[in-house]
Amino acid sequence: MRARLFLVFQGADLEAFKIPFVVYLVIVNLVFLGPLLVFVPLLARTRRQGLREFSALANRYDNAFVDKWIRGKAPADEPLLGTGDIQSLADLGNSFILPGR
Repeated sequence: MRARLFLVFQGADLEAFKIPFVVYLVIVNLVFLGPLLVFVPLLARTRRQGLREFSALANRYDNAFVDKWIRGKAPADEPLLGTGDIQSLADLGNSFILPGR
């Protein structure tokens, strides 16, 4: 309200309000986003731990897939086509890409 009066009746320039507006934006961001900064270390630590555990699972699955299908340790009566192993490996790879971003 006060700023509008300055602009209309006293001919103030918009540039005069640049610094107060920037200060206002900084204060509003600190008030609303500042308390969330408390959780950043915990979230980062939890993310790293989850990625470590998921990487270990993906590594074990990948090694088992390689042993079974590449190194020839699959049962002789199990066909390559129609098996869920390949799709499961693709799904695991796709789900690993998303949290890594």
